[in-house]
Amino acid sequence: MADSGHSGTPQYRQCHLDELLIFVDRPECAADVLGDILARMAEMEFRKAQAELVEISFVQKAAYETARSLNQSLMSMSPQLAPQVAALSDPREVERQLNAALRQRLNEAAQVFRDDFGFALDGC
Repeated sequence: MADSGHSGTPQYRQCHLDELLIFVDRPECAADVLGDILARMAEMEFRKAQAELVEISFVQKAAYETARSLNQSLMSMSPQLAPQVAALSDPREVERQLNAALRQRLNEAAQVFRDDFGFALDGC
């Protein structure tokens, strides 16, 4: 970008590096900026190789699939439990059965998560 004639407005030079646009106000800083970016890119690649970083699209897809599966599991509880709890007269027994079924579903979901992603969710 060129200076619009206003004093104090910096001159910008545009550099291109693998689809990355960098604007610096002094051309002599370009090498430093590029060096910093290359160092960060190398660190990110290293962290990916160490399995400390993953692509956001993977995380988004996994979160969606996990939530969808859990939703289906929980929504199927009502039709399955309705006949069992309809015959009960003790509210504490109804609560106990509902809690047991919910706990079982959540534990199953946590196990699937551990199996798929290799670590446990806290509190499960």
